Amino acid sequence: MAYLDGVTSLAPWGGPKAQYVGFSAAAASAIVTGTLDTATETQLVAGGRTYIWTIANDTLAAAGTGPIGSIANTQALIDGIASDQAEANGWDVEKANIAVTDVVRNSDTRATLTLPALATFDISINETLTGTIPAAVLVTSAIDVVATPTFSITFVAVVDDAVTPVGGWLTVYDPYLAKMQRRKDKRQARQVELDKLEGTDREIARILHKDLEYEARTLEIAQLDALVQSMDVNAERSRLTADVGAGIAATFTKAYMQSNFSALEAFERELEDAREEEEFLFLAIALVS
Repeated sequence: MAYLDGVTSLAPWGGPKAQYVGFSAAAASAIVTGTLDTATETQLVAGGRTYIWTIANDTLAAAGTGPIGSIANTQALIDGIASDQAEANGWDVEKANIAVTDVVRNSDTRATLTLPALATFDISINETLTGTIPAAVLVTSAIDVVATPTFSITFVAVVDDAVTPVGGWLTVYDPYLAKMQRRKDKRQARQVELDKLEGTDREIARILHKDLEYEARTLEIAQLDALVQSMDVNAERSRLTADVGAGIAATFTKAYMQSNFSALEAFERELEDAREEEEFLFLAIALVS
């Protein structure tokens, strides 16, 4: 009886010989590196961050109509970088602004994506990116390859907390308040969509929405805390007292000293009320002028 390797069916000791089937080629794998990892949303708006694929046990398709294979192949490689979130202006939406020409095939096993400026990128919660390399851009592999590790994009404060802001009180806090309002609008929009669901789907979505809302709210307060802690407490208390009043100055001082959720949330409410009053005054002046 013949075996696949063509060797006699008897082993040297006379017993039956096990069939030899050879060695399987190692599966393709990929790692990703680059400056996109742990980048902030502000840095994505500016552009220039990199995402670098390095392939093992396979090679990248040669350039065709696109940098790697066809234009469609290269686009699929970009599209394979996916977020774990579904922000209205997050990664999965804004990556449509990345061109195939932003990808460079550095070698048979390495390619680099350099991000353009994503001017409208805006998230309310950290995003985690996972890169899946489609088989179409690989020479040997017949299946897609999930790269490791994952990358993170960080939601950060509107105002750089390394800089002490200057100018009128509204100039200092308005960027935070405006961004907070946009995130609140997004959460309300998600709630409207949730209300359209029924049964089990609605209950699952409700739980997920609640978890996301809690995490987003925690991050908002953390950003306000970073802004408050960037201030000279005595100078800011005096400025708020002169510009807005002693009440908001007192809540600022409490938020600065205690740095906890309830104190920061109370200061946030004072800011929102003061902003509404300021907008009302501007409107009244415009109407009578």
